[in-house]
Amino acid sequence: MIKKLVIIISVAVIFYGLFIFDFLRREPIIEKHVDSVDWLPSSATDISYYKRNGFGWIKKYKCSIPEDDFLKVAEKEGWKLKEDENVFFYEKRYPNGGGVTVYYDKDSKRLSVNSSHR
Repeated sequence: MIKKLVIIISVAVIFYGLFIFDFLRREPIIEKHVDSVDWLPSSATDISYYKRNGFGWIKKYKCSIPEDDFLKVAEKEGWKLKEDENVFFYEKRYPNGGGVTVYYDKDSKRLSVNSSHR
């Protein structure tokens, strides 16, 4: 009985340690006003983003992008856009508080995306 308890506690401690290690060791990537990134069309410019990978991932970015190219990105990502007079908008929330929010201003041709696992 004690042997099983020691094994269970050891596994829990190892799991918790790996979880904390993975969560804390991730350094974010922050760039401001770059000309291009490989995950957006080449027509996207003036890109600023914050990205952290791994457990607790976050991806936020803003850029200028022509409306036609934005609509292609939205289709590829599966964003079911709502359209208002001057904007496109999409939001999907997860039960854990994560999700994605997309906002595209038609007049300024600026896109803003915030997404996270939580």
